[in-house]
Amino acid sequence: MPIPPYIADIFKQLPFGIIIARCSDYFFEYLNHKAKEILGFGFDLKNNADKHSPRVGRITQLVQETCLKKHPIQNFLLDLDISGSESTVWAASTAFVKSNKDDSYVLIVLHERAADFRKQNVSVAAPKFESLVGESDVMKKLNSDILNVAQYQTTVLLYGETGTGKELVARAIHALSPRSQGPFVPVNCSALTSSLLESELFGHVKGGFTGAYKDRKGRFEVAQGGTIFLDEVGTLSPSVQVKLLRALQERIIERVGGEDFLPIDVRVLSATNRNLSELVQRREFREDLFYRLKVIQIDLPPLRERKSDIIMLAEYFLEKLARYYNRPVLRISKAAKKLLLNYFWPGNVRELENAVEHAMILTTGSTIEPQFLPPEIRFMKSDGMPPPPSFYDLRSEEEKISRALAAFGYNMTKAAESLNMHRTTLWRKMKEYGMTKKK
Repeated sequence: MPIPPYIADIFKQLPFGIIIARCSDYFFEYLNHKAKEILGFGFDLKNNADKHSPRVGRITQLVQETCLKKHPIQNFLLDLDISGSESTVWAASTAFVKSNKDDSYVLIVLHERAADFRKQNVSVAAPKFESLVGESDVMKKLNSDILNVAQYQTTVLLYGETGTGKELVARAIHALSPRSQGPFVPVNCSALTSSLLESELFGHVKGGFTGAYKDRKGRFEVAQGGTIFLDEVGTLSPSVQVKLLRALQERIIERVGGEDFLPIDVRVLSATNRNLSELVQRREFREDLFYRLKVIQIDLPPLRERKSDIIMLAEYFLEKLARYYNRPVLRISKAAKKLLLNYFWPGNVRELENAVEHAMILTTGSTIEPQFLPPEIRFMKSDGMPPPPSFYDLRSEEEKISRALAAFGYNMTKAAESLNMHRTTLWRKMKEYGMTKKK
């Protein structure tokens, strides 16, 4: 995207950093004098994809986000110097430009500098991540926690109910970390059997087991130089727990069937919706691994504890869906807002997003009315609890049990009847999933 000389002259005189990058490869095509000063005058425009530069990594992340959204981002705080003696924070805004040719471009303006708010304890808002929307106190604390832990290499355990956005938080930590230019590799630990998960995480050699026809890298090797995210870590088998503990302690892995030890340079983030302390007490989870994984623990608040964010989130999802479906942005009526605010949201933010999409698809006018909301919201009980789970298209037995218990106020007999299982079976399933009866 060539810059006309007179525009370049204007940019040169501005006290703001101006950067223009291509969406096809995130290449920085133009930097004005102030941007070069911010990045360092030794910055090479012809070879600016320096994966070892935290400053470039932060800005590239912002470029990627704008290109993917095809929508401008305003007042995103960028901590551009994590290694020097003085940390500088810049407020950045972007603009998305569709070229007449095949490519698109992003213009970034670094338009305000703040002092090192960590050292001076100045109250500066934490960065906004695309899907971590909210202005409640608990969300402000969450954003602050993300910013603080991102700069360190320590393990972080994310704890929260299903649908609270644990992977989104993990991605945000990675994006703000010095490893942001490295890969982010998520692994759902509950989706595979123990033997398959061991191969998935650590890889295998040819002939290591039946069906291993060739060598295969594991996720730890794929994540080299970046971050691996272990979701549902509470479901790990004892054998996998032992190998994971060794990887964390000694920074080496061994492929299944192999004899060589491979060094790894990977940050480990993990998440669970189960109480790992209880699993440790029941000897179902190794205590030493538990403390290795939770050097830092971040608790993600359920949606019912941040009700002031519900309408903001719903409107955000409507804007996102309008862009995706190429439709006008819908309004939410007062009556529909009241239902959204009074609902218990056992599925949290994921359930809210699904409910908004359900309503948008059914709405024929410009306003979402109560009749377009999912039936579990329209027919909820007076205390905001969902109705019996027969209304739901549920994706997992654990979620089905959780909703049934919530629907009947943890009355075991009624919940078991609605699930078409014996009461003792329900007790056994609750123990299996680490659930406890609410008092």
